[in-house]
Amino acid sequence: MSLATLAAASETCSETAPQACGAPSVFSKFCFCYRRLPVELVGKILAQAAPLLPGLITAGIFVATLIVLRVLFRREPFARKLRLPSVLFWLYLVLAVVTLVTTAYSPRGAKLLHGVSLAVLGLAIVLAGAVTIFDVLLGRYRKVEAPKIVRDIVVVVVFIIVILAVLSSQGVDLSSILTTSAVVTAILGLALQDLLSSVVAGIAIQIERPFTVGDWVKFSEQEGRVLEMNWRSTKIQTLHNDIVIIPNNVVTKSWMLNFTSPTSLHRRKISIGLRYEVPPAKAKAALLRAALSVEGVCRDPEPFVLLRKYDDFAITYRLHFFIVDFPNKDRIEDDVASRIWYQLSRDGLSVPFPIRDINVRQIDESSLRAEREAARAEVVSALEHVTFLEALNTKERERLADGIERARYTAGEKIIVQGDEGDSFYILAEGEVDVLVGGRRVAALSSGNYFGEMSLMTGETRSATIAATSDCLLYVVGKDAFKTIIESNGALVDKIGERLETRRSELRESAEHAATGTGDGKTSSASAGHEESLGSRIRRFFNLK
Repeated sequence: MSLATLAAASETCSETAPQACGAPSVFSKFCFCYRRLPVELVGKILAQAAPLLPGLITAGIFVATLIVLRVLFRREPFARKLRLPSVLFWLYLVLAVVTLVTTAYSPRGAKLLHGVSLAVLGLAIVLAGAVTIFDVLLGRYRKVEAPKIVRDIVVVVVFIIVILAVLSSQGVDLSSILTTSAVVTAILGLALQDLLSSVVAGIAIQIERPFTVGDWVKFSEQEGRVLEMNWRSTKIQTLHNDIVIIPNNVVTKSWMLNFTSPTSLHRRKISIGLRYEVPPAKAKAALLRAALSVEGVCRDPEPFVLLRKYDDFAITYRLHFFIVDFPNKDRIEDDVASRIWYQLSRDGLSVPFPIRDINVRQIDESSLRAEREAARAEVVSALEHVTFLEALNTKERERLADGIERARYTAGEKIIVQGDEGDSFYILAEGEVDVLVGGRRVAALSSGNYFGEMSLMTGETRSATIAATSDCLLYVVGKDAFKTIIESNGALVDKIGERLETRRSELRESAEHAATGTGDGKTSSASAGHEESLGSRIRRFFNLK
């Protein structure tokens, strides 16, 4: 039954009163109810609702697809991108209802609202389609990550096409709009040359992808980590925690270093000059030991040293080493340079002054002799506190002190390593060290303590790792220096052996007490009874009869 028929029936029903409707029936009730409605308003609403039907049908299909996507991929990161299309869909429904109501009062306003609602629906469909194509089809299934700027361009272009289609459906003359837009585009193109240049450069960067967010890069004088890439500029954060914004056209015109891609492995170098008297092999070995002792320096590939130049006053070497932690490159380089000084000091090497510098000093022989005596007295005093050397007399300690070397270590360096061969022991004159067994810290030693005596006396491998926890000065007693003492006094061997046996038993009991909490010493005594005496082992190690 058409709207006109219903209206005519309503008028007839109204004119004939209840008698025309007859007895109470469905039709009479319908006539009675319909007669009360504003017929003209309903007619206008229903007549104007017809143009909304295609949009409503499209919205229904769209929302069904949107629900399916959100259910299937609710656990995926890109699921959050579907929220905006959902909000736009509900906005479209609100605008559609407002348009339907406005039809009765302002047809022109309803037409405008209808166009806006179609634009909102089109934007929702375009955004949902972008998620489907770029995130689901390409990203999830094809494992292809499309550049953000390319995605934005596609969305903008498609949305412009949608807007033009909506305008065309509303009877707008597109030819005049296109003509006007061409003139406006020409004017804006001249006024915004630099901005457009940056935008085009941004598109090129996104397509070529010479770097990505998170990479450490250097543009001309600026070095830092990439925080953001957008249409106009690239934002980086420097090592000083400053934010630098670089226009994309500047990025594409200047050279660039990428310290992260294709690999985070990065080579660094330090140059140093050593005296001509130092053999190159010895110099290279010292520099390599210093580099390999630093945490953060790669073992694979290994560091290497090149002899670069014979200068006026020194031979210049260049130490090359590799790192993967680029943000901490300055700290690692500082550690390597510091370790070089300590390693050269222990090896008796030094960096020469330029021969053009003239240093004049008045050397007083008596003052120099006094300095040597004072240094010797310090070593003798340290030897007096070593329990297993109590059998030595004063002259023997002084002779031993003459053959002792001084060595400096900095915090973090390993003085001896568990399992290594050794034939020396150390007296800690300054600083503190940790004792590590199996990588676990078991004790801490301060100045006045000593370690490594069993390797000196018997040549056995190191039983623990000793690592410096601060700057340390150590007196190093070597096998050759000690051999001159016991060769001249054979009775010392047995006395030293007895002292060492006592010290070893004490250390064993301490270790057992720490491990079991009992420390009764029975296991130590039993095992010691079946071992070769330390005196015999000392004689065999030093080739004594």
